[in-house]
Amino acid sequence: MEAWLLALLAAIALAVIGLVGGYAFQTWLAKRQAGAVALNLEAELARVEAKQRELIAEARRQASILREEAEAELRERRDEVRQRERRLQHREEIVERRAEKLDRRDEELRKQKEGLDRVGAELAKVQEGHREALERISQLNRDEARKLLGEALRLGGENARSEAAGYPALAPLLSAAPGESRRAQ
Repeated sequence: MEAWLLALLAAIALAVIGLVGGYAFQTWLAKRQAGAVALNLEAELARVEAKQRELIAEARRQASILREEAEAELRERRDEVRQRERRLQHREEIVERRAEKLDRRDEELRKQKEGLDRVGAELAKVQEGHREALERISQLNRDEARKLLGEALRLGGENARSEAAGYPALAPLLSAAPGESRRAQ
C-alpha cells in the first residue's frame, strides 16, 4: 500500500504543483494581456488626445475666421453708417442753407413790399396832388392854364413833358408850352 499511497501522494503533489503552475501561468498571461490592453488603451488614448487637439485647433481656426469675417462685416456696416451720416449731414446743411436763403429772400421781398407800399402811398399822394392841380387848372381860363402848365413843364423838365404827353387833352397846351417856356427863360 505504500506504493499506492506514495503514487497517490505524488499525483496529488503533482496536481497541486500543476494547479499552482497553471494559476501562475494564468496570472502571468492575464498580466501580459492586461499590459497589451493597457498599451492598446494608451495608444488609443494618445490617438484620441491627438484627434482632440486637432479638433480644438480646427475649431479655434474656424472661430478665428468667423470672428474676422464678423469684424470685417461690422467694419463695413460702420463705414456704411458713417457714409450715410455724412450724406445726411450734407443734406441737412443744404436744407439749412436753402432755408436761410429763403429766409433772406423773404426778408428782401418784405422790404421790397414795404418799399413798394411806400412808393404806392407817395404815388397816391402825387396823384391826389395832380388831381387837385387839375381841379384848380380846370377853374382857370385857357391862358392861365397854359401859363401854369408851361411853368410846371419848365420846372419838371423832360420827365414832366413826357408824362404830360400821355394825356391827349394836354397836347394843344404842350405844343404852345415849349415856346412860352423858351420865352420865359
